[in-house]
Amino acid sequence: MDLEAQVVLWVTWFLFSFAWVIAALWLFRKGQTPGKRLMGIRVVRRNGDPVGWWRMFAREVLIKWFLIGIGFLAMAVDYFFLYSLFTLTSFSLAIAVDYLWPLWDRRRQALHDKVMGTAVVRARR
Repeated sequence: MDLEAQVVLWVTWFLFSFAWVIAALWLFRKGQTPGKRLMGIRVVRRNGDPVGWWRMFAREVLIKWFLIGIGFLAMAVDYFFLYSLFTLTSFSLAIAVDYLWPLWDRRRQALHDKVMGTAVVRARR
């Protein structure tokens, strides 16, 4: 990968990370991102209690951000294009399975919700 492509990848990585942190901070406070607020949903613990800062941090950053970010990072630091493409594709598939899981799950939970003991519910107005 040439220097220009790496710079573009790193700038993209930085901007994506910055936007993700802003959305995550909003979510930690209210259990909603701006998108979730527009859709009228929020994140709670399975028993309906508020999620709490640490659980939201782990749900949003350690699980979701890690899955998305590691694919971009592998592509940025690896010079062998086919290996990078394979790595990025692998993590993209992991993200897709995670987000599509509610379509066939009885409780309509994504894998990151199952791991963290959270659920997405309709927000009270």
